Order: sequence, then C-alpha cells, then structure tokens
Amino acid sequence: MPKKIFLILLLSVNFTVVNLFSQDLPKAGAKYSKNLDNVISKISKDQFVSLNKVEMSIPTTIGEYFTYYDYTSADRDDKIVQSFYKLDSMIYKNAEENRLRFSKKVIFMADFVDGEYADAYYDYLQKIVQKNKKCFCESYLKLSENSRIRLEELYYENCKK
Repeated sequence: MPKKIFLILLLSVNFTVVNLFSQDLPKAGAKYSKNLDNVISKISKDQFVSLNKVEMSIPTTIGEYFTYYDYTSADRDDKIVQSFYKLDSMIYKNAEENRLRFSKKVIFMADFVDGEYADAYYDYLQKIVQKNKKCFCESYLKLSENSRIRLEELYYENCKK
C-alpha cells in the first residue's frame, strides 16, 4: 500500500476514534440541573429541602443520571459529594416508605444505572421491593425490555408466586 494512502487511512481512523470518544454524553435539561444544584446546595448548607424537590432530583433519563452521578466526581468539593450521598440516601429512604412517586421513579432507574452506582442501586432496590411488592410488580410490566431483563429475577422472586 502506498505511504500516502496508508497515511490518509491512518488519519481517517484516528479522527473517527477521537470523534467517538469526544462526543458529549447525554445531558439533563436545564430545569432538572437547576433543581439538582439547588437541592445539593441546600443539603450542603443543612437547609430544609421539601420532599417534592427531593423527588424531582431522581433521574428519569440517562442524561439526568449522568448529571446526577457527576456529583460524585473527584473534582467536586467534599461537602458537595457528601451532600450527594445524603440526597441519595433520602431518595432511597422515601422509596422504601413508598412516599409520593419515589418507589416508581427509583424502579424505573433500572433502565440506565450502571457501574459502581448500580451495585448499590440493586441492593437498595431489593429492600424497596420487599416493602412495596405491589408497586414493583405493577411497575415491572411497564418497564422497558432492558429493565425487565435486568429485574427479571427480582420479579420472579416477588411477583410470580
């Protein structure tokens, strides 16, 4: 193969790989991001946060999830990261107690959670399902195919008896 063609192919492949890895991750809408910033800020200042605002912090899309989980990034201030974990704990506590729409929203997160967050998510989800079987069993049928596959075992353990 002539050097010129090889160089063009190499540059073309290199450009494609760079483009693939530099594409932006899905982003949350401005309203979600603003609410989440506000909630995290209030928690970091030990201010009151309404249940409604906490519920609105539950990610419902992959973009919102990336925005949500970004609060654990190493470049964040420790107080902000701690506030994220407090918020996360508040979400799971309210989901276990089946307040508002917490349980359903947490169940629907199965579609996009991943990595180390997913490990903790599935542990919490088992506790939530134990306390809210009816909610889980009804919600399962409305989940995406991907989520149903992820939660199939939990469904058969709790809903098919």
